Amino acid sequence: MSGTQKLGSFVLGALLLSVPVSAQNFTSLVDQGSKLVVQGKPEQAIAVLNQALKLKANDADVQYFLGVAYLDQGQAQTALPYFQKSDTLRPKDPSTLSNIGTAYAKLKQYDLSITAYQRSIALEPNNPNYQVKLGEVLYDKGDYAQAADVLKKGLSVKAKPATLALKLRAVADAQLALGQALEKIQSYDGAIAAYDQVLKVLPQNLPAAYGKAHILLEQKKTTAAISAYQKLLTVKSDEPQFYLDLAQLYQAQKDLPAALNNYEKFLTLDTKQPKVYLIVAGLYQDQNDFAKAATYTQKYLVTNPQDGAVQANLGALYSKLDQLDDAIPAYKKAVALLPPNANLFSNLGVALAKKGLYDEAIPVLNKAIALDPKLGLAQKNLAVALINTKKAKDAIEPANQAVALAPDAEAYKVQGIALASSGKLAEAKTALETSLKLDPADTQTQELLDQVKKALGG
Repeated sequence: MSGTQKLGSFVLGALLLSVPVSAQNFTSLVDQGSKLVVQGKPEQAIAVLNQALKLKANDADVQYFLGVAYLDQGQAQTALPYFQKSDTLRPKDPSTLSNIGTAYAKLKQYDLSITAYQRSIALEPNNPNYQVKLGEVLYDKGDYAQAADVLKKGLSVKAKPATLALKLRAVADAQLALGQALEKIQSYDGAIAAYDQVLKVLPQNLPAAYGKAHILLEQKKTTAAISAYQKLLTVKSDEPQFYLDLAQLYQAQKDLPAALNNYEKFLTLDTKQPKVYLIVAGLYQDQNDFAKAATYTQKYLVTNPQDGAVQANLGALYSKLDQLDDAIPAYKKAVALLPPNANLFSNLGVALAKKGLYDEAIPVLNKAIALDPKLGLAQKNLAVALINTKKAKDAIEPANQAVALAPDAEAYKVQGIALASSGKLAEAKTALETSLKLDPADTQTQELLDQVKKALGG
């Protein structure tokens, strides 16, 4: 091969090596990268577009599509400079401005997002997509009234050209956002209308269905709300809030079994709201199911042991069940947690006396009476405790007070026993006879009266 031929081969090789930097190859890379973006392959798109960027840094399309690719990856902070560069290279492009708005929105820089969207709308006022996006950002910012106005406008804009019209799903999303904005400003009828539009297109759309159901709850349209929540549960049966709301609706209707059923379903899904245990306990207590009421009260106290009022109520529940071994510790906890309270001391003292712990009951009942001398139950049980600790004479005064405050058969019976034990048989006979008149079926009182009469010689 001659020298001339070698030179020709070298030039040809050089020309072949220069092909990658040609304008044609740059255009091909941009085209390929943009298609990958559209196909939802942002990672591959970024690799291709970065090759194009090395060939031509100041190209608006490359900057734009790189921004879109990064935005699709959820990297708004990375995407933003590419969009801004594209905007510098190709000013007044509404699509670029819209994406800047989207990036700022994802970064929660709402004012900058709003400005970008407003600029895109000014350039392309007949594109409803920009109006809807602006409305959504205003909602996220908390400007619900303005968000509703902008969303309404976006839904009413006649797109020009028609290709800019909102897609069916986008319309549903916009109606959903409108409903949520109107709900926030308590424009409930408009909100329900918007939610209904969503449900026409997407019958199982949970946010719309829940929004409508919750508004009906707020409006106290109980029957309609119950129906709406029941439909919700056919779509999603493991959402605790639905059961909680439904329980409250049934409770408002005084349908306690249905309310309890839904509260209990809620508690199987969410155990982190202890106050619901108290609500359930209260409903069972209203139905005189003290055992279940105590069980749910205990569940509440697992996380709130310092709630003295609830400890006191637990003591009362156990007292009704005659579970004094459980009632007494609950009352004691309540006494330690709460300011001095006559009724609480009385309840503890009565429980101690019933349990036969008379020596412990006496000072507690004395505290109750010191705080409120008119507590007939405390006076009566103090008398009982004193009688059982061989202090019958001391028992006469509280027994007399018990009769004066609550002159029932039991009070007269205790008075009679105190008097008889103190040797005052004539007075005891009168008290026991009065007790029998009030409760003729009390055989124990009859036996005591017989013994007193015998001792009197009659």
